[in-house]
Amino acid sequence: MSGLFAYGLDFTQRFHSAGANDLVVNFEPIAVKDDVDNHYDLKCSLQDLLHRPPDLLEEPTKKNPYFKETVLINRRLLFGR
Repeated sequence: MSGLFAYGLDFTQRFHSAGANDLVVNFEPIAVKDDVDNHYDLKCSLQDLLHRPPDLLEEPTKKNPYFKETVLINRRLLFGR
């Protein structure tokens, strides 16, 4: 994993309340099977840490440029670079 970001309102006090945890992760390029395993393992670990399930997305690609722009503008780095 090269980066973990909160986006939307999650980097405010709502992040610590019962609100949703909207997170975006960047994984280094690896085999698809390993990518799926890493995503699931990270989601389970974050759920244990946060005591509720996170909405964990991989960084948006070119498929939805509007969503990608929104995430890039509003994200806050939690871990990595």
